[in-house]
Amino acid sequence: MILFASTNQGKLREVKELASKFSLTVLGLADVTGSTPCAPEVEENGQTYQANALLKAEAYFAWSGIPTLADDTGLEVHALAGAPGVHSARYAGPAATGEQNKKLLLETMCGIAERSALFVCELVLILEPGKMYFARGELEGEIAQSEIGGGGFGYDGIFRLPELSCTLAEAKEGARAVKTHREHAFEKLFLQIL
Repeated sequence: MILFASTNQGKLREVKELASKFSLTVLGLADVTGSTPCAPEVEENGQTYQANALLKAEAYFAWSGIPTLADDTGLEVHALAGAPGVHSARYAGPAATGEQNKKLLLETMCGIAERSALFVCELVLILEPGKMYFARGELEGEIAQSEIGGGGFGYDGIFRLPELSCTLAEAKEGARAVKTHREHAFEKLFLQIL
């Protein structure tokens, strides 16, 4: 069993599904805390995805004593010098919603022809004190002109996959074969430990 150090229900669903391919059971915070929300709050103030994932993994491992997996994921837009990057979840401000983040990004990209982008996922797994594993996954695409699709979560609806002529949200909605950045990272991580 592995605890996933995140309150993001979309990520938790995706992580559980990916882990099941490796016959691993992933627990969410509700599985550990029940109805008592006593899990630590972790300030993601690292300068890299890996640093943020490590902060979460260490905090939740110390709190639970259970092998802990954490991720940090971001969207890097080439025309914006890699922004929003590690600030993807807070792009429109510290308390911004996902909708506000997407809206700001689409507004910022208005009139910009170069729309290539990269989804990045960094994973950190702590099995026991001093025993850590790291993996990174990437997915290339571009920023769509508007949000399309109801599958997935976060920036999926504005991240277009040119080779499939659809957004990542549309691909997830229609169960089209696409290996996400998170799936790339998972495969690398679990091949190290299994």
